[in-house]
Amino acid sequence: GNQLSVAAAEWPQVFDPLYINLLALGEASGRLADVFKRLAGDLGFRRELRQKIVSAVTYPLVILFVCVLSLLFIFNFVVPNLATLFADYPDLPWYTTALMSVSDFMQRYQLLLGGIFVAVAVVVFYLPRCPALKSAWQEFAATAPGLGSGIAMVERIRFTGGMAMMLEAGVPVDRALQLSIGSVKSAPVRRELIVALERLRQGEGIASVLRQTRLFPDLYASLLEVGEESGSLALVFEEVATRSRHDFAAWTQRFTSLLEPALILFMGLVVGAVVVVIMLSITSITGAAF
Repeated sequence: GNQLSVAAAEWPQVFDPLYINLLALGEASGRLADVFKRLAGDLGFRRELRQKIVSAVTYPLVILFVCVLSLLFIFNFVVPNLATLFADYPDLPWYTTALMSVSDFMQRYQLLLGGIFVAVAVVVFYLPRCPALKSAWQEFAATAPGLGSGIAMVERIRFTGGMAMMLEAGVPVDRALQLSIGSVKSAPVRRELIVALERLRQGEGIASVLRQTRLFPDLYASLLEVGEESGSLALVFEEVATRSRHDFAAWTQRFTSLLEPALILFMGLVVGAVVVVIMLSITSITGAAF
């Protein structure tokens, strides 16, 4: 016999406070169908955002994996077979000696290196479950060149989407801001928004307080000022969310277009350097034999 919003509140791991409050407002106003339609659109966007992030890192990871496999094959099969050819020549060039030393190191410690790689992967996988590691990563990512701007775009999309939904449902601005902060994942950004909420409750305008955060550069802050003066904040927040989605799509395209050739170049340099050293070594040995 409980209301739907009360029942949903018993599952906080599924329904965040923003969704629960929207359900309560929909029940009170009789617009539950409209609320569900809005929430369905937001969930669809979140899925699309997650897919874009995954696709942005998948191809570079594949290239890196192929590079690692190529090096393992060279150091475990190609170089050891050539070592028998070089065994009868004591005066080997320095680059041949270095290549054989690297191959010997890889054969001896590749299991240890693989274990370290697996440990790092496990740490990354469980990073969200460890508050200390999660906080340290968020602090680094928020200020890292290039990465910080991408995170700001994602958080702006989440925040403005929540604000648009809450304001459209008739939630007061301060309450909407408080609930929308819950949809922000980055701790540094969340702290800035909490400060903005306190200043808003002290009487400052929402455009003024949000301008001080990293989420709203001058262009978007100016749009908020127009929306605040015209009483159409919900439409402005929706417009900012739409523009931010386009910005993030363009940023993702630039990121992948730069990262993919960089990784291909890195793989070509590493594998090519090893092949060149092998060919030079064979040439020097055959030349010495004559």
